[in-house]
Amino acid sequence: MTMQPAYERYRSGCRKISILTNLDVQLFDTERVSQSRYASYDLPTMLERLKQEALVQVLVYVARSPDILTPHCSA
Repeated sequence: MTMQPAYERYRSGCRKISILTNLDVQLFDTERVSQSRYASYDLPTMLERLKQEALVQVLVYVARSPDILTPHCSA
């Protein structure tokens, strides 16, 4: 008796969950060793996208409040 069909069903399910939820999903064996990992993103690409979004937010904020970059001196 082989576990291959059951394993393939679990792998397929993990892949679908990862795609549908955009979550990092791992399949572990009975000894808690990761057998498969599914992620619909790669970390460097995700960090670059977040960095670009943050830059856009900063630029919009500065455009709305241009005096925020003007140094103020109090006497």
